[in-house]
Amino acid sequence: MSKMNKVLAAVLVIAGWFGSIGCNSDGAQGSGASAKQASLLSATAPAIHGNEWFKCVRFASPSDGWAAGSEGKILRTTNGGKTWVMQESGTTQWLYGMSFASATAGCAVGAAGTVVRTSDGGATWTAGVSGFSGVLYGVALLDAGTAVAVGQDGAILKSTDGGATWSARSSGTAQWLYAVTFADASTGWAVGFSGTVLKTMDGGETWTFQSAGSTNLYSVDFSDAMNGCAVGANGAILATRNGGATWMPQASGTAEALTGVAFAGPNLGWAVGHAGTLLRTKDGGETWKAMDSGSDEILWGIGARNTDHGVAVGSGATILRVD
Repeated sequence: MSKMNKVLAAVLVIAGWFGSIGCNSDGAQGSGASAKQASLLSATAPAIHGNEWFKCVRFASPSDGWAAGSEGKILRTTNGGKTWVMQESGTTQWLYGMSFASATAGCAVGAAGTVVRTSDGGATWTAGVSGFSGVLYGVALLDAGTAVAVGQDGAILKSTDGGATWSARSSGTAQWLYAVTFADASTGWAVGFSGTVLKTMDGGETWTFQSAGSTNLYSVDFSDAMNGCAVGANGAILATRNGGATWMPQASGTAEALTGVAFAGPNLGWAVGHAGTLLRTKDGGETWKAMDSGSDEILWGIGARNTDHGVAVGSGATILRVD
């Protein structure tokens, strides 16, 4: 078996159980008296070192997922994150954002306008031509052919050929954009520096501003076209129940920067950030409670694996399976 296809030996560290879940805002007891601590997967194969950073993770099904990060590293799991296989990305540029439309069609973006794409689940990755030399931080695949990427200086790019070629769209801002998400083929949001929130209702062709304050926002996710959350600096969590027409601050209980947010459905979601911060909501983002991640590394990203579980990734080659 070739080095790049060697299964990464993952040591599952079960750190036990932590204390009782507190009451929800309506006074009802959270489901279950306690919750399992996030399970830490420590990759120990020679191809992965402790100084590797994984910036993003995405799942196309409960089994099929990918993580990407420093020096073009891409990993794949076919068993829900229990074990991971290295894939050859064809680049050594850092990869900051990733999206999959299915278990076969995916795209990752990163430094120096890098785009790599796959149509076979990552067995092979080929370079796309972004026509952009800056950093691309986020990407969303609307379907196997259509993708939208965002990045520095307010860049928004769109592809209609699966990421092979890209063309610029006007964002109306020079603020750096760090994340983009779509609730359906038409409706999407991008967030970034100084509280920038942009919304599109035509698949990324045109974008309008939404008012969300001035805090730097690093990640955004929507469970449907009305309900979503954005997270950012100083523990900021903003929630909307009307498609972004208004954004309301939510108590996070932390001052650490939050760098990733993901929802597994209308109620269950997670946020991650610096110093191993891991938060969970069971009411669609109205209230958040801290989980014990078992790590003090920066957790850069999180992806929902199914309606009950997620996977977080971060610095120090960290991969966490989150219940």
